[in-house]
Amino acid sequence: MNLIYMCVFHNENYINLLQLLMKSFVKNANIKDNTDILIVTSPLFLAKIKVIFAEFNIQFKFYLLNLSSLFEAGCSRLNIFNYTDINLYKNILYLDTDILINGDINSIFNLNIEKNKLYALEEGEIGHEIWGGDFFDFSTYDKKQTAFSSGVLYFYNDLSIKQLFYDILGHIKQHVYKNKPIPQCLDQPFIVYNAISQNKYDNQLMKPYVTTCPTPTSNETIHHFAGGPGSYSTKYNKMIIFWNRMNKGKVNVFQGGGDGFGHQLEGTIRLLSLHINKKVNYVYNHKKNYSFEHKNFNKDGLINYITSALNTINNESPSNICEPNTYTIISNNQRTIEQIITNDNNYNKNIYYYDGVGCGASLPPNFENNQEIEHTLPLIRKAFVENMFLPKPSYDSSFINVVCHIRLGDAVGTRILDNVNICKIVRKFQENIKYRVTIHSNGNIESLASNNTILKGETVDVLNVLSDFINADILLINYSALSISAHLLADPKQIVICPDKAGITFQHRILKKCIKCSNYKME
Repeated sequence: MNLIYMCVFHNENYINLLQLLMKSFVKNANIKDNTDILIVTSPLFLAKIKVIFAEFNIQFKFYLLNLSSLFEAGCSRLNIFNYTDINLYKNILYLDTDILINGDINSIFNLNIEKNKLYALEEGEIGHEIWGGDFFDFSTYDKKQTAFSSGVLYFYNDLSIKQLFYDILGHIKQHVYKNKPIPQCLDQPFIVYNAISQNKYDNQLMKPYVTTCPTPTSNETIHHFAGGPGSYSTKYNKMIIFWNRMNKGKVNVFQGGGDGFGHQLEGTIRLLSLHINKKVNYVYNHKKNYSFEHKNFNKDGLINYITSALNTINNESPSNICEPNTYTIISNNQRTIEQIITNDNNYNKNIYYYDGVGCGASLPPNFENNQEIEHTLPLIRKAFVENMFLPKPSYDSSFINVVCHIRLGDAVGTRILDNVNICKIVRKFQENIKYRVTIHSNGNIESLASNNTILKGETVDVLNVLSDFINADILLINYSALSISAHLLADPKQIVICPDKAGITFQHRILKKCIKCSNYKME
């Protein structure tokens, strides 16, 4: 069994924070039968909590303690091992009341944890009084060592953690007995000091799951509205505004840029990643008037390809809009999601057209970087690669296929190209008969003719070009949205070689596995 517990003491208004927290539990947490929720509170608050919580279809348990002061309230979480039924539970999660749940709480309970560690979110440095300060002997400890927030604590029900909590309570009792001043952050410095000095902490594991600085695009499971202990009004105002925005819905987006197919494809991929990461709502079934700046394409084929991919992702990460064409279209957006939510009263009734890639001179607002996009690529690959409208590659897959993109034509003189270095790598592959080389270009590449090389010009349909790029064993990408999109969609095992020099946003758009021409070593 799992246990989630929260504490409410001293200030009756904190029941309102607890109510918001429980609303977010009902809406987002996906509580299972193997998880109990325990409210640790004062007998004076019990009746009011029960009345308010009657609206929730969740079974609550209560643990009553006679505590009244602010400091006692802060320390109340440390009494959990005195709870009568504590031995029923294996994994235990403590939450401050100034929290909203933004996702499936089981993602935390499914984590593999050590029995003798207290898991919390990295925050601050132990040299500061909020995180221990003079409790530490700085002849032994570095003042810059990172500490953690005590607002979310996750731990295994083990004797070592039970002893840690008792040691913390003993430290507090001794501190009070000596009439020393109460720390401004109440029991947190005691928790941090004892956990670190006993090496019973981990402040890294919770990073993907907890944030203490929530924004409208935060996708962590737990949103903690941290602030000074007892500052009810500030916390409540922040939480109620955020809760209203959460329930109003995410900003609705669609890839609204024109330009070439590759540019629109990369923009769509990055906006879809934002959606899958729960930062926006991508409106899959919106009907855009597509146009493509190409000579070598079948418009219906490209539209069918993109629409099919959107339908696939919609099945696994659905949009919350059923009739998108009743919404107002806001074109050419250069604002962040946060700016839209803050300034547009009816943003949930709009669809915001975003480019997703930008002009090349700078990254666009809400750019989905490659650390974030790697999390969503399996689903995106399924949609765009296992796609009935994507043709098979033009080459024999029984060979080791090297595919290269040489940009010429209108790209020459308008952007930074590194074709000289790319061509050097191509010639190395041409020297080895085990490779079959396919080169796609929109210019004259006759100088690269070779017995093991096929040259393809600008009349080849763009979907065939994309397929050749995606399915290559080794791909030489260029400063091009089409080949960048392809390497995102390709199998992770694909070897990708990239130019040494390109536009200033290029390195932000390619995966870490990409190898610069100057660093590539032939096997």
